[in-house]
Amino acid sequence: MIALVSIIPLFFNLHYEIKNLLTAVAIINLWLFICTAIPIIYPKWMRTYQGMPSDGYRIVKGWKAYKLEKEARS
Repeated sequence: MIALVSIIPLFFNLHYEIKNLLTAVAIINLWLFICTAIPIIYPKWMRTYQGMPSDGYRIVKGWKAYKLEKEARS
């Protein structure tokens, strides 16, 4: 959401420093989204997150559970 909100003002005539700031905010937030959307379980060398699933992994796992539940009800 932050990336999208920071991209929209770039289409208007703003001061170049503000455009640079908004571009940086958009790029950083898009990168963070991409990194967390990859479906993995974080390895041991990522001490704070070790063994935890990424958001992408949770989405894939939830989607599979939804499909299995839907098939069981049919």
